[in-house]
Amino acid sequence: YNLSLTANSVAPPDDFAANTSTTGSVTVGGSRTGVVEANNDRDWFRISLQAGQAYRFNLNGNTLSDPSLYLRNASGTQLAYNDDFSGRNSQITYTATSTGTYYLDAGAFSTGTGSYTLLANSVAPPDDFAANTSTTGSVTVGGSRTGVVEANNDRDWFRISLQAGQAYRFNLNGNTLSDPSLYLRNASGTQLAYNDDFSGRNSQITYTATSTGTYYLDAGAFSTGTGSYTLLANSVAPPDDFAASTSTTGSVTVGGSSTGVVNSNSDRDWFGISLQSGRTYRFDLSGNTLSDPTLSLWDSTGGTILASNDNFGSGRDSQITFTTSTSGTYFLDAGAIGSLLGTYNLSATDITSGNTDRITGLQDSSIRQSVNTALNDNLFTHQELTSLLRNTATASVTSAEFSDLRLIANNLAPYLSATSRSYTQYIYNAITHGNTANQWWTGGNSTSVNLGNLSVGSTEQHLNRLVDKWFGGNDLPTNFVGGDSAAGASSLTFTYGQMTGNLFVNGISFDDINQGQAGTCYFLAAASTLANNQRQFIQDMFRDNGDGTYGVRFYGTSGNEIWVTVNRSVPVTSGRLVLAGNSTRSLTGEMWVALAEKAYAQANEIGQFGRDTTANSFRYIEGGLEEALRHISNRQTTTYSAYYTSSGWTSANRNSSTWNSYLNAAIAAVNAGRSLWIGSFGDTYDSSGKQNFVSGHALAITGYNASTQRFTIANPWGAGDSSFAGVFESTWSNLFNIRAVVSWA
Repeated sequence: YNLSLTANSVAPPDDFAANTSTTGSVTVGGSRTGVVEANNDRDWFRISLQAGQAYRFNLNGNTLSDPSLYLRNASGTQLAYNDDFSGRNSQITYTATSTGTYYLDAGAFSTGTGSYTLLANSVAPPDDFAANTSTTGSVTVGGSRTGVVEANNDRDWFRISLQAGQAYRFNLNGNTLSDPSLYLRNASGTQLAYNDDFSGRNSQITYTATSTGTYYLDAGAFSTGTGSYTLLANSVAPPDDFAASTSTTGSVTVGGSSTGVVNSNSDRDWFGISLQSGRTYRFDLSGNTLSDPTLSLWDSTGGTILASNDNFGSGRDSQITFTTSTSGTYFLDAGAIGSLLGTYNLSATDITSGNTDRITGLQDSSIRQSVNTALNDNLFTHQELTSLLRNTATASVTSAEFSDLRLIANNLAPYLSATSRSYTQYIYNAITHGNTANQWWTGGNSTSVNLGNLSVGSTEQHLNRLVDKWFGGNDLPTNFVGGDSAAGASSLTFTYGQMTGNLFVNGISFDDINQGQAGTCYFLAAASTLANNQRQFIQDMFRDNGDGTYGVRFYGTSGNEIWVTVNRSVPVTSGRLVLAGNSTRSLTGEMWVALAEKAYAQANEIGQFGRDTTANSFRYIEGGLEEALRHISNRQTTTYSAYYTSSGWTSANRNSSTWNSYLNAAIAAVNAGRSLWIGSFGDTYDSSGKQNFVSGHALAITGYNASTQRFTIANPWGAGDSSFAGVFESTWSNLFNIRAVVSWA
C-alpha cells in the first residue's frame, strides 16, 4: 500500500468575538485571560462602569509580545486607546461619563498571536478642588460652579469675595451627589456657618458678611458618597435696620452718635432727633465701610427736605450745618450714592456761637481753655491739636491731664473736618490710647531707643516725642538699606535732606516713579500701576496739613486704616535722592513718590503689613509681592501664577496651556481699568541688548494692544537707559517663560 501525509495549518476556534455580541466579560476588580489566535484577531470584553468613577485597565502579554487595548462605549464607538504604556504592555485610565455598559477590546498592535491577561480596577480620580485656602476653585456672586466629590470624605473649597453688610444666599444642589452638605468659612478657613438638608437633601446657607474680603464655600457629602454637584452664590436683600419714614426706630441725640448699615440698593435710614429753636447744629455722616454716604435733614412731618449734602469738602463723607427756627423732632436721612453698600456713623453736634465747654467734663483748666479757644470755630485743626498736646507736655503728665486727653479723643470726631477726620482721629488716638509703633523712637538713626505708650507720669520729652512721631513726622526711618538685589545695588547708609517741591506736579502718573537703591520694587510697582489706572487711590492716600507735613494712609491685612505723618525729610547722598523719588531724582521736584515710600517704612512699625520684622526702616520693607496693592487700595486682589503656588493665588503649576487660559481674564482686567502688577522670575532682553524683564523684580502693566496682542510693561526703575527699557511690550506667553505672577486690584 501507499501512505501519504499532508500537513496544513487551520484557524483555531476564536475564543471571544470582536463586537458587542461577545461572550467575554470582566468585572471591576477582576481579570480575564484570552488568546489572539490569528493575525488581526480582536477580543471584546463587556464591563459595567459607574458615572464619575475613574478606572484603570491593563492588558499584559503572556505569550503575546505586543498587546494593544481599546475602550469602547455601549455601541462600540472608540473612547480611548493605548499601546506600549509600560514596555510593550498597554494601560488606559478613564473616568466614566455615564453609568452603563462599556467594552474592552484586546488584541495585538500589528501582527502576532499569543495569550494575554486583562485587568480592570477602579482608582481614586484626581481631586478637582483642594479642601484648603490654596484651592483653585472660585465662584462669583450671581454665578455658579460645578464640581465632583470623587471619594468618601472629599471636600471642595471655593473662594468668594463678599462685601460687609451685604446678605448672601449659597445653595449646594446635588446632581449625582445624593446628600450634599455646605460650610461657609472665613479667610483663614474657620467655620462661620453650616447646613445640610435645607430642602430635601440639598443645602443652603444665608449669611450677612461682617467684613469685606475673601471667604470660602466648602462643598462635599454629608457623610459618605460620591457624585457631582452645583454650587450657586447670590446676594439677597437683608432685613432693613431702620425705616425710611417718620415711623423709624432710629434716633440720635445732640452730642451723640449712631451707627447703621445701607443694606441694599436705594436703602435709606431715618433717625429722629430733638432740636431746640435758635440753635446751630452740625450733622456728620461718615462712612465706615460705606464709601460714599449722603445725608438729608427732614422737617418734623417728614414731608420737606430742609438741607442735603454729599461729598463735604474734598472727601466722600457728608456734613450739614443748620440753624433751627422752631423746637421739635426732626429727621436725619442717611444713605449712599447709587448701589453702594456698607456701614456708617451719624453724629450731631451743637455748634451755636458762644457755647462754652464744647467738651464737658475736662478737669485741667489749661486744657479746658485750650479746647474752648480752639473750638471757637467748632473745628480742631492739625496745628491746634499739636499745640494742645505740646502745652500739656510742659512737665510730667498728671492724672487729670491724662484723663482729659483721653476724654478729648472720645469726643473728637464731631470737631474734625470730614476730609481729615479718620486721619486725625487715628494719630491722636495713637498718642492718647497707645499704638504698637510707640515702642520705639528712631529719629533717622541707625538704631532705635525705647519710647512706650503715654501714661500718667510720662515726661515732657516722652510726650513731645509722641507728638513728633504722630503729628510732626519727625520719627524718620533708620538710615540704611540692604540694597536692590535685582539691580545689583548693594547696601548703603545715607543722611536726610529736605524736599522743597510740590506733592503732585502735573497730576499723577506711573512715570513719576524712579526706584532708587532700596529693594522696594513690589511697593513701587503697585503704586505705578495704580497711578496709571486708578490714580484716585494715590490722591486719597495723602492729607496736606498745611505745615510741611502730610498724613499718609495705608490699609492693614484685615482692611483696617492705618495712618502715619511724614515731613519733607528724605534719604540723600551728595545732595541727591538716593531712594525712591521723582523722575529727575531732585529735591525740588514732585514729592509724592519719596514720601509714600518713607511713609510705608514708618507704617511698617505698626505691625499691620504681615511682615516678619516690624521696624521703622526702609531695610525691613525690602522684598515683597502683590500685597502692596491691597495696602494702598484696600481692594481684594486676583492673582495668577505661571509657576509658583501661594495661598490665594490661582496657579498654572508650570502648565503653559493652563496659563494661556488666564489670558482673557487679564485682558478684561486691563479693559476694565484694573491695576495690574507683575512679579518677574526670569530675565529677557530686546534686540538691542536692553534688559526688559528682570528676575526677582516687580513691574506694572499699563495697557494692552489688541492689534499686536501685547501688554505694555513699565519698570519702576524709571525711564530707561542703555542697559534697560523703562517701557516695553510683552506677550502673555512670554510671561509664562519668566514664571510670572500677575495680580490686580
